[in-house]
Amino acid sequence: RKGTAEKLGMPVLMCLADRDLQASARFAARTAARMPDVEIHHYPVGHFDVYLQPLRNEIARTQAEFLQRQLSP
Repeated sequence: RKGTAEKLGMPVLMCLADRDLQASARFAARTAARMPDVEIHHYPVGHFDVYLQPLRNEIARTQAEFLQRQLSP
């Protein structure tokens, strides 16, 4: 729902497929811009391309690094 993501208090990682035809990356980026604690990564690919190598490993590294930064004391 509109306005819900902006209320999240925890850190959020958004990995956006900029050529996504199933989900709007532009809408997600506009929403993320209103969030208090968000890290955004853009990828010039389509919706399902994020599951293919080598991008899959790159995104997994980005996610792991984000979790390490957020969960490490």
